[in-house]
Amino acid sequence: MAPPVHIIAGGGSGGELLRDLVEAGYTVTTGVLNVGDSDWEAARALAVPVIAEAPFSGISEERHKEHLAMLGQAGAVVLAEIPLGHGNLLNVEAALAAAEARKPVFILEEKGEVERDFTGGEGTRLLNAVKAEGVVIREKAGLYRALKEIFGGPLNKLADETGAPEDK
Repeated sequence: MAPPVHIIAGGGSGGELLRDLVEAGYTVTTGVLNVGDSDWEAARALAVPVIAEAPFSGISEERHKEHLAMLGQAGAVVLAEIPLGHGNLLNVEAALAAAEARKPVFILEEKGEVERDFTGGEGTRLLNAVKAEGVVIREKAGLYRALKEIFGGPLNKLADETGAPEDK
């Protein structure tokens, strides 16, 4: 079995990704997500292993360590287009740690350079460090093609010519 694709999401940025990848046959993990977040709800509905934190709480050191361990098992990491706040900066740091460990890290930025940093610049600094080590992808179709290249053929039927997930 191929290693999982790990999705770093939150605030509704990852539900569609989780669904598409699970439906395509990928093993998927996600975290750290706050209990009650729409991405947490999606992960639970899809039976995706998730590292969860208390609602409306920042990421604790314990959950961050669990997250780093989960990332260590991943075959690739996707950083969804999350808002950057003080409560989730450790998720961006985790993506950077994965990239520095030479894991394939994809930064999905479909909306481009919209303002989503609510940390006074610290989030942007961290995100730029992840971008320097990873690959920025502007659309899900490109992400699906990149994952198909890494994980290959019949194991994971993912993208057709349009880049949309194939019907089963």
